[in-house]
Amino acid sequence: DFTNFVLTSHLPLVIPSNGQNKCRLSVGDETRQWIEGKVILFDTSIYHDAINESDEMRYILMFRVWHPDLTKEEREALQLIYDCLEIP
Repeated sequence: DFTNFVLTSHLPLVIPSNGQNKCRLSVGDETRQWIEGKVILFDTSIYHDAINESDEMRYILMFRVWHPDLTKEEREALQLIYDCLEIP
C-alpha cells in the first residue's frame, strides 16, 4: 500500500511457536518477531514483508492510525478524500 500518512499496527493474537522467531515482520532493514500481545507499529511506505515459517496460521489484529506528524487539517483533508471515494 506504500502510504506514509498512516501507520499500521499489528497486535499478535495467536502466534505459532510464540517467541521462537518463526513468525516475523521485516520493515526495511529491520526484522522483528511477532510476540503474542506485543504491538508492532510501522510505516507501510517502507518495504515490508511477513514471514511465517510454521505450519500453522498466525492471527494478528491489524489496524491503522493517522501518522502523528499530520496536522488536524491534513487529517481532515485526507478523510474527505476517502469519504468522497466511498460514495458510489
